Amino acid sequence: MSVVVVGSYYRPDSLHSHVVDVLTAECGATGSEVERVILSDLDLNLLALGGQQPRGAGREGEAARRIADAVHRCQRAKLMCVVTPVYNAGYSGATKLFLDAIPAGTLDATVLPVGTVGTELHGLALAYSLVPVLQALGAPHVLRPVSVSPHDWHTTADGSRRLGPETVSRLRRRLGPPPVPPETGAPEFRQEVLPA
Repeated sequence: MSVVVVGSYYRPDSLHSHVVDVLTAECGATGSEVERVILSDLDLNLLALGGQQPRGAGREGEAARRIADAVHRCQRAKLMCVVTPVYNAGYSGATKLFLDAIPAGTLDATVLPVGTVGTELHGLALAYSLVPVLQALGAPHVLRPVSVSPHDWHTTADGSRRLGPETVSRLRRRLGPPPVPPETGAPEFRQEVLPA
C-alpha cells in the first residue's frame, strides 16, 4: 500500500518532526511503501502564487516540478497522514497552501490528520477547519484527528526527547490495522471515520 506522510517542516529536535518520524516508522512497519512530503522543502512562495504546474527550465521550473510531484504522490496514495502545527486556532499556512494545490475531488486516500498543539483544545481546529478541506479534496475516509501536545513529549534517560509510549500507541491504534474484507482481500480503513 502506498502511504504519504505530509509534514509542515522537518527539524530533528522538534515535536512536529518526531511525530512525522513515528508515523513513518509505524506505517513502514506494516510493509507499506512510505514517502514523505516535507512542505518547507517546497517553494512556498511559488505555491502561494498558484504555480504548481511546471513552466520550463530554471529554478522556478524545477520548483514547480517538485510541487507537482508532491501533489501526484498524495493523489496516488491510499493512506495519507497530514501532520501540521496548530496555532491561533488554525492549522499551518504551509499545509493550507499545499492542500490548495491538490485539485478538488482528486484525493483517493484515507487521511489521518495529526496536529501538534499547545493544548488539547487546539485540536478542535483540526476537526473544524482541516477535516472539511480534506473531504472537499475527495478523501473517501478521514479518520478522527489526533492531537499531540507538549505533555506527550518526554525526556528519556539518555536526555533525548521522544513521544511517550501511550501517544505512540494512540497513533498506532488510529492507523489500524485496518479490517480486511473477505471478498476483495484489500485493506479497508473505516475505524473512527468522521461523518461527511
